[in-house]
This record gives sequence, C-alpha cells and structure tokens, in this order.
Amino acid sequence: MLTQLTIKLAVGFIALFLVTKFIGGRELKHLTIFDFISAIVLSELVGSMLYDEEINVLYMIYSLTFWTLLNYAIDKLTLKARKARKFFDGDIELVVKNNVIDKAILRKHRIDLHEFLSLLREKDVYSIREVGYAFLEPNGGLNVIKGDSVNKGRIAKDLLLPLPVIMDGQIIENALGLLGKDRTWLREEIGKFGFSQASELFYAEYIEGQGLFVQAQP
Repeated sequence: MLTQLTIKLAVGFIALFLVTKFIGGRELKHLTIFDFISAIVLSELVGSMLYDEEINVLYMIYSLTFWTLLNYAIDKLTLKARKARKFFDGDIELVVKNNVIDKAILRKHRIDLHEFLSLLREKDVYSIREVGYAFLEPNGGLNVIKGDSVNKGRIAKDLLLPLPVIMDGQIIENALGLLGKDRTWLREEIGKFGFSQASELFYAEYIEGQGLFVQAQP
C-alpha cells in the first residue's frame, strides 16, 4: 500500500509539473475563469486518485493525459477563434464611461457597488468623478483612465494610450467607439500599409497623434 501511494505521489507531482509546463503557466492574477476551473479540477483529480486504492497508476496517467490534451485543445481553439476565446475566457468590458457606471455590466459579472469601489481604490481612485473610462478585464482586474485624461468622450491626444483595434484578424468594435472611428476609417488606415482586410493582420493598435501600428499575420 505504501509503495503504491509513493509511486502515485511521484507520478502526481511529475504529472502536475509537466501539465503546467505543457499548457503554459500563468501568474495567479492573470488566470481567466477557464484557467481557474481547470486548476481546481486538476487538483481534485490528482487528490482523489492518490488516496483511492482502487485506482492504479496507469489509470491515473491516462486521466491526467486526457485532461492535459483537453486543456491544450481548448487553449489552441481560443487562440485561433475570437468567439471561442470570448466564451471560455471572457472579454474586456467598458464598465465606466465619462463618470457613469454601467450597472448592467456590474450585474452581468455579479459585482456589487461596494466591491467595485474597492477595485477603484486599489487603483488609487477614491471618487467616481475621477474616472473617465474603466475597463473590466477577463481575469476580474480593473484598468482605469482618469477623467482629466478624457476630453468630450474621447481619449485626449496627450494621453498616448495605445488601443488595440485589431486582434487575431478581428476588429475590436469597443476600441473604435472610444476613438470615435468606424470600420471605414480603419479600412482606409490599414490600406496605407498595403492591407485590404482586417483578417490579414495579426495585431493593430492606434495612438492618437502617432497613428496606426500594424503586424501582419504570420
């Protein structure tokens, strides 16, 4: 019994290490919802198999291998398809615009007002009047652009904040809205670089006063 438990512990440690390396480690603060669930299930899977005498080492290796391949497949899918990434990992949400909190976004993410104000204080913001824009990240973090950097609902030129307008060939509509631009403008801008479709670009960002930066699909 002790021999089998020792072997399982060794296999479990090695397997967890290899799974983390294979899938790709992230800092805890960068974990998405899917990463968090995956980590919980993996730890429960290993823990339950370690002390169940009816589960042998081969079954343990098979289970961990299957779970690893499933996670790897989903990771690849989210890298290639924006809709899949949005489903599994979530998306950036504009939760404050021009000092106005979007209550629907807070309700969607089950964040009450006290918790939201606490997130603002972590960013050294103590009044909603200081907030021009606030973005809720997929991992639950908050990014804030203070109100003195915002001019008439658009990001001020002196802020020099890069906004991604294309990611993985997909146009980021929220970013265009913040810039006061549309798809026609974007099509004209990428045309200056010799591209006709957003799908030809891996990444593009815009900085007011500096223009567009683009990177083609590999």
